[in-house]
Amino acid sequence: MSEKAIRFLKKDPKMAKIIYQVGEYKISLVKNPYRSLIDAIITQQLSGAAADSISKNSRRYTRGIQSQSR
Repeated sequence: MSEKAIRFLKKDPKMAKIIYQVGEYKISLVKNPYRSLIDAIITQQLSGAAADSISKNSRRYTRGIQSQSR
C-alpha cells in the first residue's frame, strides 16, 4: 500500500489501530485468474501448510494451462 494511502488511513483512529496491529499490507497482482481462484479455494479450506503444499503441487500440474477469454 502506498505511503500516501497509509497516511490517509492513519488519520482515522480505528484504522490507525488496525494498521498498527496488522502491519503493512502488500498487494500482488496475478496473471492467471484461474490460478488465483484455485489458490483462494485451497487456502480457505485447509490449514496454511497443507494449502501451500497442495497449491505448489497443483501449479506443477496446471503449468501451461491458460485461462480462456471469451
